[in-house]
Amino acid sequence: MKNVTIFFIISILNTQYIHAQFGKQNQQLIGGSFNLNTSANKTAPNFTSQQKNGVLGIGISYGKFIKKNTLSIFTINLMNSVQKNMNTTTEVRTISNILSAGYKKVYFKEIAKNWFAGIGVGGNILFQTMAQKNIPNPIQSKNYDATMGLTPILSYQISNRFIVNIQPSTSFLNVNYQYGTVSDNTGILTKSNSLSLDAGFFNSPLNNLSIGFYYLLKNKIN
Repeated sequence: MKNVTIFFIISILNTQYIHAQFGKQNQQLIGGSFNLNTSANKTAPNFTSQQKNGVLGIGISYGKFIKKNTLSIFTINLMNSVQKNMNTTTEVRTISNILSAGYKKVYFKEIAKNWFAGIGVGGNILFQTMAQKNIPNPIQSKNYDATMGLTPILSYQISNRFIVNIQPSTSFLNVNYQYGTVSDNTGILTKSNSLSLDAGFFNSPLNNLSIGFYYLLKNKIN
């Protein structure tokens, strides 16, 4: 009975989503991404001072192919990072939280069976907070970013509905405007404005990769 039930469920799913096709005009999809990065180091000679870093990020997206192999997609990302600086007596933590939202068009080209290479062109807005913990007069900061840039993506279709993506968690090349403030318990210490051309991905490419997925939704039968 169990085997019959499993076969019945698989049959329904295959029938329901048989019209899903990556790259087809009007095909809709939802997506997600996950980014996890940890590191640690200790200082010689007695190794009593050490630093630990952890980053966790998730993203969700919705998109539609407005024409063949041209994807229009909206994305929201959340990221949390914690840096711990420790010695024999104290542990100082720096906690950062990021909320960002963006839109881009991704132009795909099939480079091999089930393999697609794409380049995304679009913009992103970001809000970031940073706060220190466990010190008498902690520093806090707020940053607002607006970015226009290019992002490469490599996608592999592992099934009729699922596509796995590898892409940078930061832009490949971008123009960035940033406004920020730094404060402590006494009030605002500094304000800053900047406009820059940045290729942040190349600073540490292996640490800037994120893995995500697309899930193809059912298309209407024409």
